[in-house]
Amino acid sequence: IMRPLHKDLIMKENIEKMSVNLVLQHAQIELLIRQHHKSFKITANAAADTARILRVTLHGIERSEPSVSMDGYLNVIRALGLHLHQAQK
Repeated sequence: IMRPLHKDLIMKENIEKMSVNLVLQHAQIELLIRQHHKSFKITANAAADTARILRVTLHGIERSEPSVSMDGYLNVIRALGLHLHQAQK
């Protein structure tokens, strides 16, 4: 039988591992957005307009600002012609 404290520590370690993975995935998405946006050789204003977001929101996405909503990310991803898919581990 597991003691509750041990179980809590295992849960905490799993959450920390997931958090690290999410941060890495977040950084990869931001890098992909930045690279794709620059490959079109359009201004940030034009990219933001196409995505129907504010320029400051695009800048926030590219700088990992936590205040940017998922809608902002999805609008930029769609505007740049990118697609998300779920990969199996």
